[in-house]
Amino acid sequence: MTGVDLMMEGQWELKINISAGGVEDTASFAFPDVKPPAIPAGRHHMQVDTGKASLSDLDYATSRNSTAGNFSLSYTPMSAKIPLNRIHSWNLNLSEMNGKPVNGARIRVRGDMPAHGHGLPTQPVITAETGPGQYRLEGMKFNMPGHWTVTFDLNIGNISDSVTFNLQVR
Repeated sequence: MTGVDLMMEGQWELKINISAGGVEDTASFAFPDVKPPAIPAGRHHMQVDTGKASLSDLDYATSRNSTAGNFSLSYTPMSAKIPLNRIHSWNLNLSEMNGKPVNGARIRVRGDMPAHGHGLPTQPVITAETGPGQYRLEGMKFNMPGHWTVTFDLNIGNISDSVTFNLQVR
């Protein structure tokens, strides 16, 4: 069998559905203690390259300035704690560096779990502007505990910029 990549540690079960001559059956294979594979040069599965000494050294602030210094963005999850394996919403607050609210922004959301090489299992979108510089983000879901990054690509008029947040989801 090819095309099966058990690249994350833990317990795995592979189920194969078999159908032939009107008869259907399922074969199950248990992999109780998967270890990460050897990582070829240039690949980054199961590694975190943060450029910092450790994940505890990362900035986990919920308010950040954009990469090019054009805007400030903050987020507030609508629940007290960011939930694991549940779709939830965030409120965003976007302003110019002088504090003036930014309306009419086009915002795209990307999530990444750097240690595992995958993104969010959903495609979150801005569903409403709820006030001056305030946006509702719906469809957030973190399917695994650990270190995540969430990047907001901002397009305001002819200005493009981005903001990336670090999160530790538990």
